[in-house]
Amino acid sequence: MFDKKAYMKKYNARPEVKDRYVKWIKDNDYHKQYYKNNRDKIIEEKTKWRANNPDKLKVIRKKNRSKSIRFLDKRPTLDHNPRTGICKQCGKKGLTHIHHRKYQKEDPLRDTIELCVGCHRRNHRRIPK
Repeated sequence: MFDKKAYMKKYNARPEVKDRYVKWIKDNDYHKQYYKNNRDKIIEEKTKWRANNPDKLKVIRKKNRSKSIRFLDKRPTLDHNPRTGICKQCGKKGLTHIHHRKYQKEDPLRDTIELCVGCHRRNHRRIPK
């Protein structure tokens, strides 16, 4: 069986990969500075693209949203869609959220339930902070 973690560890240990990473960090600083200096222009271009390509944007958002969940302030992308589109509490079909009853670092989908927006909101009101 292919062990991706072991492969990536060995791959990232190679000196040419480390050099590329250092270069990427330096380039990333350049991009950060460019964004800082041209923020308004970039936002304007993004807004125009979104206005001219609503179908592409919808497909991209749907594709990315279906496989990602919010887990411990991160958004891991899963290899499958964990949602069925049906609330487990009230049975409503449509947009659903994955609600974590308890967070398990080993498995992001453990102790979860799929809820509609209203049931998810009601569940969070019940939880003492």
